[in-house]
Amino acid sequence: MLILGCGIASSQIVRFICSFPRLFLHKPDGIRNFVKRVDEMGFDRKSRMYLPAIRVISSMNKELWERKVNLFKRLGYSDDHILSIFRSTPQVFSTSEKKIEGITKLLLQRGNVDISLIADNPVLLLCSIEHRLKPRLEVFGLTEK
Repeated sequence: MLILGCGIASSQIVRFICSFPRLFLHKPDGIRNFVKRVDEMGFDRKSRMYLPAIRVISSMNKELWERKVNLFKRLGYSDDHILSIFRSTPQVFSTSEKKIEGITKLLLQRGNVDISLIADNPVLLLCSIEHRLKPRLEVFGLTEK
């Protein structure tokens, strides 16, 4: 199997097959392409984020990928920030553009949060604005009434 040749533990692959079987429905050439793209981004094949990165890459075409990258750039993230976000939390790229933009703007408008803080903590981009971020910002007195 192609993924086994990447040096990923078979137990991790089995768990991944159960959670995301769609990835393994791609043709071998497609999977090779996904692996190549993830490798080109500097991923360590032993990283536990390697398979999630392949899954995210496999779930979108290059056009959608470019749209997400351009969104991040438009919001003020640098190329290094974008790559760092993808390496540490690839699932962020599966999040809707509307959510990424909304969370980024919400956090930046407070004035005491900069883009680097968000890039260093990309899991923030996966949180619910209404149920998670706004209540926590209120506790710290960082929301507008």
